[in-house]
Amino acid sequence: MLKICWVGDCMKGYNHSMLRYHEARQAATAGKEDYFLLGIAGLFVLLFLLMFIV
Repeated sequence: MLKICWVGDCMKGYNHSMLRYHEARQAATAGKEDYFLLGIAGLFVLLFLLMFIV
């Protein structure tokens, strides 16, 4: 039980630090990278759909 609580606290801290990192990165890039990532995600989705259809 103690170990589960410790892992939960660890994950909570990790998520919090990741959120802070993401906020800082977003402020630094001002949303330029987001379109790039969306484009890559769109390509992967298209490839996946093509493989699914064929």
